[in-house]
Amino acid sequence: MIDDPAASPGEPFEVWVNQPFHLSGEGEQYRIGGFATCAAACDACRRVIEEFLESHAGPLADAKALFAAWGDSGPEPWVKVCGGGECPFSAATYARQRCDAIYAEGAPPPAAAGQPPHTPA
Repeated sequence: MIDDPAASPGEPFEVWVNQPFHLSGEGEQYRIGGFATCAAACDACRRVIEEFLESHAGPLADAKALFAAWGDSGPEPWVKVCGGGECPFSAATYARQRCDAIYAEGAPPPAAAGQPPHTPA
């Protein structure tokens, strides 16, 4: 989970994460924190997705398999705007782009080398 010391309650942009259903059959939702700008909130969303993708990429997987794993069990961060305005962020679009980039050269990121591919439960 993202621990951002700059995130605080009462900020105009809150980042929330929807966690898909688990063995219990229930999903969960939790708040990461408040942010002063939309850009900072979107950065926090991207970090949540990056953490998942980096920990699930493997040498035998490909972009399509990694995106499917994210879709099945990955966190879906989103921005809640408090007090009006907009802050567009698409977790699915970002996850797709990152999966493609991770495997653009045919190999997983160095942190995942040697790890078995993630297989959704």
